[in-house]
Parts: sequence; C-alpha cells; structure tokens
Amino acid sequence: MLNLPIQFPDEDIRSIVFRYHIESGNESFYKSHSELFSIRPDKNKIFPKLHFFFDLHYKEEEDRKKFMKCHTYLPFLMPFIERSKWETLISRPTAFRSAWRIFEDRIKYCPECMTMDDLEYGMCYPHREHQLRYIEICMLHECKLIRSCDLCGEYYSSRGDLSLTLVPRCPNEHLVYRSHVHTAELNPFMTWIVESFRLMIEHYGEIDANYLLEKLIGVLSKSGYIELQGAILKSKLIEDMVAFFGEELLNKYGLNENQLLERRTVVKLFTSEDLYHHIYFYLFVVKYLVGDFNKFLFSDYEYSSVLPFSKGPWLCKNKICPSYNLPVITECIRKVNQYITGQFTCCICGYSYVQRYNSLSNSPPPKKGRVKDLGFLWRERVAKLLSEGRSIHSISKQIGSCQATIKKFKLNILDTSRGKAKKSTEVLKNEFTELMSKRGFTTRSKIRKEFGDSKYIKLMRLEREWMENLLPQRKANLYKYRDYHQLDIEAYESVNKAYKQLLTENPSQRITRILILKHTTRLVFSRLHAKKKNCFIKTKNLLDELSENQDSYLKRIFPLVLKRFENAPRNKTLNWSLIIHKLHSGYKNASPETKEWVLQKIEDYQCDRIKL
Repeated sequence: MLNLPIQFPDEDIRSIVFRYHIESGNESFYKSHSELFSIRPDKNKIFPKLHFFFDLHYKEEEDRKKFMKCHTYLPFLMPFIERSKWETLISRPTAFRSAWRIFEDRIKYCPECMTMDDLEYGMCYPHREHQLRYIEICMLHECKLIRSCDLCGEYYSSRGDLSLTLVPRCPNEHLVYRSHVHTAELNPFMTWIVESFRLMIEHYGEIDANYLLEKLIGVLSKSGYIELQGAILKSKLIEDMVAFFGEELLNKYGLNENQLLERRTVVKLFTSEDLYHHIYFYLFVVKYLVGDFNKFLFSDYEYSSVLPFSKGPWLCKNKICPSYNLPVITECIRKVNQYITGQFTCCICGYSYVQRYNSLSNSPPPKKGRVKDLGFLWRERVAKLLSEGRSIHSISKQIGSCQATIKKFKLNILDTSRGKAKKSTEVLKNEFTELMSKRGFTTRSKIRKEFGDSKYIKLMRLEREWMENLLPQRKANLYKYRDYHQLDIEAYESVNKAYKQLLTENPSQRITRILILKHTTRLVFSRLHAKKKNCFIKTKNLLDELSENQDSYLKRIFPLVLKRFENAPRNKTLNWSLIIHKLHSGYKNASPETKEWVLQKIEDYQCDRIKL
C-alpha cells in the first residue's frame, strides 16, 4: 500500500482520496477506497469513517488532529456538537447527516485558484471553504465559484465525486482561462460567514455546542430575549431577526420564518442537541445580536435576571397618608403565576396595593395598581367622618375615594342593625324543612333540583350538620371496594397476550397503545379508558414499553418493504430513493441512525442477490 500523497493547504479530503487512487494505479476506485477506509462505498464521501484510516496512516494523536483540522469538514461541525459526541462524529458521521446541509452537493472551484494552484503545485484541487452552501464567491480572488465548464457545461467532478479534475480544464479539455473568470462584488454576509468558520477552525478543539450555547444565553439575556422565569423568547427573536435582515435575505441562506416557527422546530432551538441542525440560523443570531463573531466567542457575557421592581424602597400611593408619594415602603412580596406581581404595604397607614411587572420593557411599572387594602388610617378617618354625620359625597371628596367604596364600608362595618344573613338562613331552613315533610325524596340529586342549586349550596355551606340529619344517606361508592391491584394484574396479562398475537401477525401499521388495546377484551379496553384508568399503573407502564417508536417500526417492517420490491418486476435496483418514493413513504421521517441501518441492509441485500 502506498503512503498518502502530499497534502496541499485547505485541500478537501475527497481530493486526497482521489489522488491516492490515481497514484496507486488501482483500476477500481472502490479498491483504493477500501484500502484507505476498509469499506467499499458507492461514492467518494465528504464524511468518511476515519478510524481505520487513522490507525493506518496517523498513529499519533497530534498528527490526527492536524489532519482533521486542515483537510476534513469535521472542524466546521464540531463547534455545534457536544464534546461528548465528537467521537461519534468521527466514527459514525451519518448520525449527524442533517448538519451536512451546510455543504454543497457538487464540488465548486474558484477559476483563479485552479490556475494558481496548477502553477504552484502542478495540479489543482478543491478548497474546503469553497464548498459551503450559499457561498458563491472566492474570498481571496473575489470571483464567482464554478461547478461546470462555461463552454460545454460538463461538471469538473463526476457524480459521487469518484473523479475530480486535477488540471484547470474540463473533461472535454476546455481550459479554464483567466478571461473566463467572473469577477464579483464581495457580499458582506458571505464574507462574514466564511470568516466565522475560519475563526472556529483556527480554534479547533476549543469550542463545542455547550460553549456556544453558554455564550448565546448570555447574549440573549443581555438583549432582553430571556424572561425572568428563564424562558427564551424564541418566536420574538425570530420575528425580530426577519424584520432586521429581511425575509428575502434569510431565504437566500435557507432560513424560512414559517419553518423556524413551527412548534416541532422552535421547541428544540437553543438546546445543545439541536445546534448542528440549524447552523446558519445560529450564525445569523450572532450577527443580529453581536455583529462580531470574534467578540461573541471571546467576550464574557454574564447571565443574570433583573430583579422585578428593583430593590426599593417604594412609594406609598395613599393620598391621605402623611408619607404620600414618598419611598417609605421597605418590603415587596413578589409572586410568579401567569404574570409577575409585587404587593406593597405601607407601615405608616396600612395601605396595600399590587402591581404587575412588565419584563419586556425598561420603563418603570405603571403608576396605578390594584388596591389590596385601603389601610387602617383610611378606615379610622372614614369612620370618624361618618360618626360626625358627614355625607358620603363630602367624605368621598375629602378622602379621595369613590362613593361606592365608602357606602360599602358603611354597610359592612358600621351598620350594626344588619341581620339579613342570619334571617335569610332561618328562612331557608324553614323552607327546606317544609319541602322535606311534604314529599318523600330518596336521592339528594332530586332534592337539590327541587329546592334550587344556589339555596341548597348556601345551606350546605352554612348548616352542613343540620342538613346531613335531614338528607337521605349517600349511596355507597362501589369504586372503593374494587381490588384494582388484581384488576391491574389481569389487564397486564391481557395486554401481554395481545402484544404476542400482534408480533405473530406482524401488522403493516405501527404497534401503538391503541392497537394493542384493540386486541384485548372490551372490558380491559373500557377499564383503561375509564375514570380510574390511573389505577392501572403496571399495565400503563407495560403499554409504554411495548409501544413502538418510529425507528423500531421502520426496522420491523423492512422485510415487508423487501417483499414489495420483489413483487414489483419493474423495480430493478433497491435504493433509498425508491423506498421513500415508491415502497414506503414513512422512511422519509427516519432518524439518521435508522437511515444508516437501512442503507446497510440494502447493501447486504444486494450482496446476497449477487451471490445467488
């Protein structure tokens, strides 16, 4: 086996693999690839599995890191993946396939770089930073990147990148002359994206998803996009970004407002597991909130919540208090429910009011709050004025309170002749006794309906013991005497039996809780949907265990997919595209791990067919 060819600055790993194939003299690219990676792929992969490759050519850890930093695409993704998963990225890169979207499907070249590399190194090669999706300009030479020949339209790389151009001309021998170089103005956003990736590659190994997320949380907090409870205002941030950059610009970089605001997407944003799914989104978040990526990475952003209503002291709002509009209140009782509220009580007059805090505004809280208690000073002053025979109107003017409040105070506190509540209770008791003596009721519901809901509830609240002596006995609650432990065991056995039957039948639909229960008895089905369904703890846990997730389901029905393929003579080659478009559309939602599993099964199936 040959040693690896000499590598050039920023050379794509696919170029190194192809040059090894040329120098090895192997007839088949697959043989060259298997010598390097011990597998025979269907294309020259942008993310090959590197363990065998490193064991063969780079035994020292420092040499491995240098190769990864300078020639693979791992440094572009590692800052957006948790450090604990970096080893998985190296050994099983397909697990992070959704991150590959930031790279183009076809290799791009800079015409000027092709000519300059050919003059300096004797051959041209693809540069890594040219392969970023949506980046169409070479930052060094300020010219448009090309994928194919201007004259004949032939691509400079074959499908699957099994063949790459090593000289500045196309497969039809048309040279890439400098006269064909398309000059272009540098786009500030493209420049910023490339410079951001350069900075992350320069600090390769220092930055991971948790580091970026910590910085993002600090910036979001400083910019007012984190509530006091700690929730990130994701929808507001997205809407503000669209208003700032414009929908057209964001669409150019694959960012769609409606897709980002979808529930299944927005709930995962700003989690360490999600960063690699939306790399360009987070780059634009940094651009919007900070502007300078270097400043973002290496500045300290402290995350702290603003104390609602500050530290005090606070103003007394009682107009008759000697300390009116003075900061004499020293205590604030803060509560967090749907909103954040603060209750303030003046120790001089007893006046208490509640205000709501607006966490999104830097302005002070509203002047008016909801009055909780008018205070002892107010009650003493009003009581004195009433005892002097002053009218409610004049008291209202002097105190500054509405007439309705003073009238209510007079009725509830000072009117000692009030006995309406007691009299009304006695009247209701007489009325209820008369009703019970005239008719023989057997159930409480009939009595309540006949007597009236409001009167019945009032008597039960005020005279429950007296009512219980007159009312018929409550019916026994049969639910109390059921042995739910035994019923749970019976239901558990029934569910187990139904599941085994389903496995024998191997249904084409997904095995869910409902499907399992439908194969049990009617009694078990109804019990697990009744009011006491929470008593069947053991059975519910079993149902959760037996229910298939999407990936388990897709793996189980794969033999059925193979049967469909074999039963359709027009299908000649089994591949992923055929499965998702013709055989079973459910595989479109497969996870990267399941997709890799299916691709391996397809490869095994094809090998078995060749042997036959």
